[in-house]
Amino acid sequence: MQLSSNARKAVAVGLTVSTLLWSAMLSAPLIASAAVHTDGCIVISNGTAWFITGGTRRGFPSAEVFQSYGYNFGQLSQASAEDLALPVGPIMVYADGTLVKGPGDPLVYLVTSGQKRGFTSGAVFSGGGYSFSNVQSAPFNTFADLPTGANMNDTVSAHPAGVTVLSNGTVWLMSSTGRMGYPSMDVFASHGMTLAKVVAANAADLALPQTGVVVLLSGCGGFNPPPPPSGSVSVSLASDNPAAGSIVAGQASADLLHPLFNGTGTVSQITLQRTGRVHQYSCKQCLPVSRHPAHH
Repeated sequence: MQLSSNARKAVAVGLTVSTLLWSAMLSAPLIASAAVHTDGCIVISNGTAWFITGGTRRGFPSAEVFQSYGYNFGQLSQASAEDLALPVGPIMVYADGTLVKGPGDPLVYLVTSGQKRGFTSGAVFSGGGYSFSNVQSAPFNTFADLPTGANMNDTVSAHPAGVTVLSNGTVWLMSSTGRMGYPSMDVFASHGMTLAKVVAANAADLALPQTGVVVLLSGCGGFNPPPPPSGSVSVSLASDNPAAGSIVAGQASADLLHPLFNGTGTVSQITLQRTGRVHQYSCKQCLPVSRHPAHH
């Protein structure tokens, strides 16, 4: 019995057809890290890959969906406990610009704006510059995850969002508002694109405004550090605070103070005063104060 789309979103089912592909990738060692990964990172836990975005984690239902974005297994990081504590967002669907065909459905579809739009005839398909060699056979579950949009029934409208088009040596990525240029082949390749997927631009494409350039897909950006704790902090002298003494001119170091902090805030600076002069010292390791007294 197939799970409904909503049920799959809630439980983020593991991989089905592509389980072996993920398992092969997992043979490489992954290093676990603390904190939440930044937006755009892809993490893996128990055989499921997750896309971190907007304070949520979105699951990839198959390796084919994962690879449709131009990602590769080398970009996966081990999920942290903080990643897995994020709420589960909508399941990932094929990337815009992907051509798919579902089981038992006679039409070929283009994924655009998160929907699948069917070609009404082979003439419309070929007239748009598309190639049957780029069509992916989508299993029932990933095909059903795609909402159905309006059919594509002409060859003169601008190519939909996610399609890459070529005009006078420049490759453009079509969006819902215009077209964005690829500034170099390195940027083009970083998105997993190949020239075999590029179609010829039409007049409607070129009539749309240029809205920017496509940026390099560099993968994971690291971690979002947890915010420093806020609250009140009290300070007192520790029992082993050094006794009063003299400092010799040119002395390299001196043990001056053993403060004892208590509270839930963060200490960022200590100010010492002697003989009317004020000296500010920045902490070499300014750490959040725990609920237990600690030396600094």
